Amino acid sequence: MFTTTTLSFTLMFMNGVLAALSFSGVLWTISPLLFGVAICYAIIGTMVAIYLGRPLIGLNYRQSDREAAFRSKLIHVSENGESIALLRREEHLTTRLLRRIEGLADNFRRITSVNRNLGFFTTGYNNLIPLIPPLIVAPLFIRGNVEFGVITQSAARRILVDR
Repeated sequence: MFTTTTLSFTLMFMNGVLAALSFSGVLWTISPLLFGVAICYAIIGTMVAIYLGRPLIGLNYRQSDREAAFRSKLIHVSENGESIALLRREEHLTTRLLRRIEGLADNFRRITSVNRNLGFFTTGYNNLIPLIPPLIVAPLFIRGNVEFGVITQSAARRILVDR
């Protein structure tokens, strides 16, 4: 699984780099401004996505840790059921297990919240991509510097950031 994931990631990365490099020339010939805006848009989008998604690293680690601790406690209760009943510790263990479940649910709500915010950003970010080339190239067309097909050509690959 590690090898498959690594290979898949490497191929996706190489495909993205090659597509960006090949289309950079097209953008540059259309308008250096369009090329610069595409690069800035990609950099800003990447930085915001990293900022919004970074908490997921700790939250997912914490979720796995809490799930493991909860399962461990359940196994302890299962294996020591008779002694727990004999010592009348059911209520104490129930309280501890419920506290662990609340911690799991709270952490899961945080994960969901971060994923929601990241999803809202990436959806909006991706929906703005088709608007950028026409906004940059349309004034060039109006001034007569480029033909109408250049507007379509500039938007054809949805600039560098659509990956």
